[in-house]
Amino acid sequence: MIIRSLVSTDFTAAAALWESAGLTRPWNSPSDDLQRALEGPTSTILGGFDHQTLLGTVMTGHDGHRGWGTKTPTFAC
Repeated sequence: MIIRSLVSTDFTAAAALWESAGLTRPWNSPSDDLQRALEGPTSTILGGFDHQTLLGTVMTGHDGHRGWGTKTPTFAC
């Protein structure tokens, strides 16, 4: 597994992962939350990748209202 900060090209996969985990809300765009967290001076979002597949995320810092940690349902921690 490779762990690295997410970049804008990872947003679709991260949003899909968060959606599958039940973490998104209709009034908060996951893309906006990702962007806000990545642009913040004290936050980032780390992703765990198996080759090009995003397996999980961890938000460090603050996106404006919460922090999330998620993993794919098929990935055992």
